[in-house]
Amino acid sequence: MSHSIQPAYPLDERFFLNKSEDLKPALNFEGKELYTSEYLKDLYERSILDSKYGKVIYNEIKELLDRDIIVPVWVEKSFLKRTFIKIFGIADPIHSIGAFYSKEDNKIYIFVDNNINVFSWALDDKFVSLTIHEGVHLVSGNKPQRFFSLFKNEFMEFYKNFFYDFFNIPKNLKVDLKRIVEYTYSLERSYLRSFNPKEYKKILTNTFLKNFEKDSDEYKKTLFKINKITFMIYRVTRDQLFVAKNAFLFLDIKKNLMNSYKKTFGMKPPKDVLFYQECFYPSEIISILSEMKITPKIIRAFKLL
Repeated sequence: MSHSIQPAYPLDERFFLNKSEDLKPALNFEGKELYTSEYLKDLYERSILDSKYGKVIYNEIKELLDRDIIVPVWVEKSFLKRTFIKIFGIADPIHSIGAFYSKEDNKIYIFVDNNINVFSWALDDKFVSLTIHEGVHLVSGNKPQRFFSLFKNEFMEFYKNFFYDFFNIPKNLKVDLKRIVEYTYSLERSYLRSFNPKEYKKILTNTFLKNFEKDSDEYKKTLFKINKITFMIYRVTRDQLFVAKNAFLFLDIKKNLMNSYKKTFGMKPPKDVLFYQECFYPSEIISILSEMKITPKIIRAFKLL
């Protein structure tokens, strides 16, 4: 997943582009060669160090930067805009910074607008949150079993809050969510390639429909919602922009995911979250948590790399 930082503060001379910097090819993305430099890496490192938000995890980020696992690259704003349209189906001309975790390269690329003024406007703390967000996905991709074990309690609590609200399960009714949580994490490990609509629907049906009398209104409503969330995930496997293009169809899912963050972690999630990847990428839950608060467990997760 990728995020962006909007201009917020006046210019900071740290980020004025050094015209004599030694550019090096770093990535061919969508047929375009993107470049990094030691100068840009130094700016990135100092941004992390100077931030209040990043100090607690600076050493872990610095190590990934030194190992070329985190790679900041210069891009043109028009290219960044096209990238957001392609990945998310949205475009905002004031986006100046983006990031994504490349599973193929096993790297986090930080996209920085090469306009002389843009990088200087980025809030350091939000810049750090972007890096940590993608870093969580990096850990999950490299250490899936240990990552799941580390955050298993968070996953169980989050999905409990989500499914109980989404399916209107009485709070005093105990529902075993182990199978659905484990299956959901298996989807992330296979990057959704293992998704089987019939199997997923069967798991949800066996878990939730048994709590209602057949042909009752509750039964019919629950079955409708099971079909809805199964359909959503299936369409995303065919078109990653499907939800972005049809967001109005899934407002109830979005609302329940938003509420689950507040119930699970006691904080409202950032406003720019897309809210749907949590249904098949559990690491997104921890990535969003990292934007709200860097917990000791998140720092431990980075140390797994």
